Amino acid sequence: TYILNFEGNLYGSNVSIRFIKKIRDDLKVIQQIPKEEWSQDISDNNPIHRIYETIVNYKILTPYNSGNFGVQTINEMILNHFFKKKVSSGIPIIIKENDYHNNLYNGDIGVILQDKNNNFYACFKSSNQYIFYSFLSLSLFDYSFAITIHKSQGSEYKKVLLILPERKEQESSELINRQI
Repeated sequence: TYILNFEGNLYGSNVSIRFIKKIRDDLKVIQQIPKEEWSQDISDNNPIHRIYETIVNYKILTPYNSGNFGVQTINEMILNHFFKKKVSSGIPIIIKENDYHNNLYNGDIGVILQDKNNNFYACFKSSNQYIFYSFLSLSLFDYSFAITIHKSQGSEYKKVLLILPERKEQESSELINRQI
């Protein structure tokens, strides 16, 4: 279990800390390779695959876009706690509107990666390979450590942290049944 509370305190087990270090190690490996040599292969031997699958398959879901328990607040908190810059390798993003030029669509989730030349790219999975887009070529996107329950409909994740408002038990059950 790994918890970042709303006061910015970080709690985690040794397993969680090792898990995060493994992702950081893979990110460092990628940063030593020019983008032209990045593998599009979907296999566990590919550090890009390990990073993408790990980051994209763990989500925080909330019914709110704003407020203390909203997507914006949670994403900003995580960005400020774990990353030095708002454009850093390992940050998940979600496309906000269709981008026909890049063949990216509203709701597509990717991961920001940095290559050996300090250029940033967005990595998205398409069919049986990874596709890399120059970060500067992206249209509207948001960070996606957390997304709304509504935005997550139709998606599958390996692990989910669900944030529910304090309501009557019946109202919370209705929210879960209606939106998840």
